[in-house]
Amino acid sequence: MKKFVYYLLICLLFSNVLNAFDISGDLDFWKMEDFIGFDEIGDCSASCGDITSVFSRIENEILYLRITFDDMVQRTHNQVVKDNFQDKDITAVVTLYACKGKKELFRKAFPLQYLVQKNGDEKILRTPACNTIECSIPFVTDFPKEELTYKVDILIGDVVVDNFISKGNTQYRGGNCAFVHHGNQGLTYTEVFYGQDPHETSGFDEVLEVHEATNIPGNFHMSGTLMPAAEWHNPEFNDWLETGAASG
Repeated sequence: MKKFVYYLLICLLFSNVLNAFDISGDLDFWKMEDFIGFDEIGDCSASCGDITSVFSRIENEILYLRITFDDMVQRTHNQVVKDNFQDKDITAVVTLYACKGKKELFRKAFPLQYLVQKNGDEKILRTPACNTIECSIPFVTDFPKEELTYKVDILIGDVVVDNFISKGNTQYRGGNCAFVHHGNQGLTYTEVFYGQDPHETSGFDEVLEVHEATNIPGNFHMSGTLMPAAEWHNPEFNDWLETGAASG
């Protein structure tokens, strides 16, 4: 019986460790209930540092924070070609208030140009491919998340270029978005599928590649004249659509 209890405690211990939340650059760890608000895109007064959304979680006396940006990197053909935060004097200042914004509970400033920062129990992780900053910082408070107000200021040098403010009790239902892609119809040979020269910058194949690379589902309506054109001249294109639909 003692051995059974001992093994049970060990299993529970490892279960807690495995289930513990940690920042890792994996966006799937963040849930809808962690979301505390959007920020307007395009309101940043500098070439980078534009906040788009903020997530927060308080667990085991640790504040977890995720800040997503619109312009952390530049991409070409859906590949990161430039890190806009690298070598920039860019800083995030995070402040938490309680009692309807009258009582400051927490203030922390940290640079954003580095990919990984560790200072004792603090950890900051920047993932350029996801345009995100994730933080885990010790934070003890008697106030629940719903009674907190979050404020994030982004500074380049000493100048605030963007800011975000939201209450932790804000509820969002999410939203829906539809992508509609139109192509010219043709009963004979058409350049719709692979585009004109240079082929790597035009055509419906680029549309499908973007959806595949980003794992964003699409609802593709091919016209009755376009599908036979593909079947006659580029039958692999219809196969591509069918395979994508079958795999979700």
